[in-house]
Order: sequence, then structure tokens, then C-alpha cells
Amino acid sequence: MKKIIILLVSLLSVSAMAQQRQVSAMFTHSTFNIPGEMPYVETYLWFDAWSLEFVPSGNKYQATVEIEISARQGDSIRYAKKYSLNSPAIDNPSNDQFHFLDLQRFSLGNGIYELQVTVNDKNTSTKPQTISDTLYIAYPATSPSLSSIQLMSDATPTKTENMLSRGGYDMVPYTNSFVPESMKSLSYYFEIYNIQNEIKNDIFATHAYLETLETGRKVAGTDQYTRHTAAAIVPEYSTMDISTISSGNYNLVVEVVNKNNELLLFRKFPFQRSNPSVAYNPEAYRTIEYTDSNFATHITDNEKLTYYVKGLWPIANTEERRFISNCSKHSLEEKQYFMFMFWAKRNDHDPESEWENYRQKLQLVEKEFGYGKTPGYATDRGRVYLQYGPPNHIIDERHKVSVRNYETQGQVFYFPYQMWRYDMLPADEPKRMFVFFDEFQSGDFKLLHSNARGEVQDMLWERRLSRNMLEEYVQGEAGQQFERGY
Repeated sequence: MKKIIILLVSLLSVSAMAQQRQVSAMFTHSTFNIPGEMPYVETYLWFDAWSLEFVPSGNKYQATVEIEISARQGDSIRYAKKYSLNSPAIDNPSNDQFHFLDLQRFSLGNGIYELQVTVNDKNTSTKPQTISDTLYIAYPATSPSLSSIQLMSDATPTKTENMLSRGGYDMVPYTNSFVPESMKSLSYYFEIYNIQNEIKNDIFATHAYLETLETGRKVAGTDQYTRHTAAAIVPEYSTMDISTISSGNYNLVVEVVNKNNELLLFRKFPFQRSNPSVAYNPEAYRTIEYTDSNFATHITDNEKLTYYVKGLWPIANTEERRFISNCSKHSLEEKQYFMFMFWAKRNDHDPESEWENYRQKLQLVEKEFGYGKTPGYATDRGRVYLQYGPPNHIIDERHKVSVRNYETQGQVFYFPYQMWRYDMLPADEPKRMFVFFDEFQSGDFKLLHSNARGEVQDMLWERRLSRNMLEEYVQGEAGQQFERGY
């Protein structure tokens, strides 16, 4: 087997509900490239042993998981594999407080695929659980390209070559986008391809730093530069100190620049940081000047200003949401200051224009999605619209009746629903879908399911949408719409 040394990660959690116990695992799929050859995919399943059923195996105990992996393009299956995975053997079934990793590797050409993984605990009677996600592979044959960023939980010098060996190290992927307080540093790995075709034999540099996910503003003191010499494949493994980074949502940004500091490539990896012992540090914004005459001070109606501040929730970061959640307790002047600084952090040259653009969106969602005493920004559709912008396509089904399963299911009546498709979301994969449904037919559509990162995921969403007329894991017409995106 060829030695593969590049990881491109898209994180997807697997939390399979079982009747006897909950199978807990993290699923990560990665893409990588070797110039001149077909791109490859690596898949990782990181299991919590305590969630599996251990049975006698010789004089020890062992769990077994049955796994199926497939990659589809439309009705065509481009890759499929079914196999059994045995856990490490243990002396006592109560000694199951550990994790174990499964890694698979297969080749796929450039394109968009539907990646599906099915997990089943062989020693229980529960039904297999299936997770689907979009896999996007795009590596030009000769033009420079950059892998996504892979977080690493551990890296040690390689003694014997194995599946985790890369560039002289055995690297264990960190299969989560949540970074707890106990992690004082962020270890990451990425690779650059075909850069020599752009800059010949010149030197170049990588620039890594953190930015806040909601505002895109750089976090002070996180800049890291590394010089490189051009080659067909240039790997980089680095570690960033994050011990003083406060709780919040961030992007780890990697830029590739030439010797004239011109940007050639960039990539972002979103993650959530929990670090409650470190207070939010506004030092990065100390150059923003607050004056007594700005757009926020002109909002003197306390009730209206409270509405405006609360309407910022969908795009606010963790610290800002703390203020917003206690908005009613703050004075008019405090809310004016917060409003100004909120937009100045996002555009210190023209914060008023930023606010005016958002205010128009607030008006739109109030008109379109406001329900009773619930303001538009507090509805699920309003929140998604404000956070991600207008969708690229909307499916609006008010009286959907499916006959696809007529022979086995009879007619299937769906609750009124809408599906929103976003062709691309920031720091996410293509074709992200949101399903909203009106369960009580009152006009208030709740978010039922999405394949976007960090959003609600319900593996039995179509059964609930179909008023429980569909059997578990049976796909109906709404499920096909979700997969197609139209």
C-alpha cells in the first residue's frame, strides 16, 4: 500500500441511538492527493468502547462492530466496503473505558459524492445506524492546491511504518471540532501540492493564525510563519499555543504566500473552544474609538434598541451572547455602546453600513417569519436566514402526499415543510440542506434536520415529518428531495 501523507478533514458526529445502549463514535472523512495519481479518501471511526457490548472471546472479552462504507454519485456506487471490526480484547467487561480507532483508505476521482457509513453493534439486537454526508474532492492535475487542515491529538517519531505514519511521525487525528480547556495547544497538519508549478524553485511561506468565526477578525498574538522550498508535495506539521484563547467559535486559518507576500492559497478549519478560566480579551479591538455621536447613540428608543440588540443573537459570538441574554438588565447607554462596538469589530471603517445592511435583513425576517409574539430573528427560519444569508433554493411543500411506497406503505402524508439549500456555507462542504416543518400547522416552521455543521441532526427526521407513516430508515420522497437538493 502506498504511503499517504495528507489529510483533508470534514467532521461529522455519529451518535447512534440503540435500545440497549448508545453506540458512541466520531466519524471523520478525509481527502488527500498525490500529484500524478488519483486522489484518495481516508475514513476514521473513533469508538467509545463503553458504548459497545463486550462478549467472551477465549479467556477475554471483545466487542465487534459491523461497518459498511459507500460513496455514490447519483445512482452509481463508486466505492463500497463491508467489514467487521473487533475492539481490543480486555480481561473484564467493566474495563471498557477506552477508545479505539478504525482507519480505511480508498481512491476516488475529483467530484462530489454522497458518503454513507453504517454502524452496527454485532452483539446487540439494535438496528444498524446510517450517517450520510457530502464528500467534495477537487485537486487540479498541475495547479497548486491545499489540503484541508487536520487537527492531531498526538504525534510521535515513527519507529515502524504504519497507517498513521506521515513525514517521520505517527500522527493520530483529533476527530472533533470541539477543543476543551484541557487542550493547551492546537496541533495541526496540512499539505500543499504543485506549488513549484507556480513559483518555480523560489521560497514561499505559510501563515497560520486564528480568527473569530462570526466576525472574521484576527485574534492578536496567534500569527505563525514557516518558510518552505517549492516541491510537488510540501507537508507541514505545527503546534499553536491556545492556552490564553477564551471560549468561543474560531477559524484556524492557513495561508500560502509567495516571497512578495502575495496570497496564493488559503484554507480554514472551524472549531469551538471552551476555556472558561480565561476571560474574554478585547485587546484586539482597543484601537476602535467610541464617540458620543455615532449611529448607535441616535437610537434613543430603549424598547427598539433592546429589539435590535437581541436581533444580533444569530451572528453573535459566545461572549456577545452573554450580554445579549441579559440585555434587558442593561441601561440604554450600555446597549448603545454594545451595538456600536459589535459592528465596529466587524467593520471598523464603516460600522454603520454593516448595521444598516443587517437591519434590512431583520426587517425581512420579521415580515416573513415572525410568528405571534415571537420575533422573526427568534424563529428557526429567521435565525438560519440571518446567520447564513438567503438560501440558493427553497422547496415549499404545504400538502405533500407521497405514493412512492404505495405498495408497502400506502399513501404517505407529510406535514407542511420547507427545505432550504445552500450551495456553499462558510467553512463547510457544498450543498447543505435545512428541513423546517409545521408540525402543528400553525404557520410556525421548526428546524427538523440539517446536514450543516453544528446544526440539528435527526436520523429519523423523515419518519417524524411523515407523521410516523414511514417505517424507521425507510426513505420516502422527502428524503430523496433532501439528497438531491431540489
